[in-house]
Amino acid sequence: MAALTSRAPGFCALEVEDWQDVEELESTCFRPPLSRDQIKSMLKPASMYVWYGLRTGPEGWGSLPHGKVAAYVCSVMPADVAQIVRFGCLPTVRRRGLGSLLMLNFLQVATINLMRVVQLEVKPSNRQAVHMYENLGFERIGCRPRYYENGEAALLYNLLDLQTPVVQARLAVCLDRTRARFVNSMSAGGKNYGR
Repeated sequence: MAALTSRAPGFCALEVEDWQDVEELESTCFRPPLSRDQIKSMLKPASMYVWYGLRTGPEGWGSLPHGKVAAYVCSVMPADVAQIVRFGCLPTVRRRGLGSLLMLNFLQVATINLMRVVQLEVKPSNRQAVHMYENLGFERIGCRPRYYENGEAALLYNLLDLQTPVVQARLAVCLDRTRARFVNSMSAGGKNYGR
């Protein structure tokens, strides 16, 4: 069991000291990425932004060393609505359930912080992300035409009723399954997940 738990990612709040890992994630996940100054400013404790990430376990994951932030989410939480503004995973660990694992952990934090609704936007061309959000229970509520710099639209999604026992129970079961699948995937070299 120790070998399995050592591969489990650690969910944690991110701080200014994590700016280099966040900068690497930004440069691989977004065009254009946030600048270094923007990242550092948004990671400050007095910022309105809340950042969380998943770090590699004691054994690391393949070429990723121990303690590396492999996935992150950034949000704002005005009133009882959590708005996700950034979300990404390093390409080397995609298609293994890490994004789902991060989102499910984030949804637990949102629940604890009495958020009722979680909102996000995503490009239609990002099919993996759209699939993940829909599998987690997010519902498409609209579209912003020509929203991104490349002219692509933004699909708008909400996850409603986060404070209801039914939704919380469903997400808890999903978190347990996703964590087990991810750990098994990493133990098997990633060959059993993501297809």
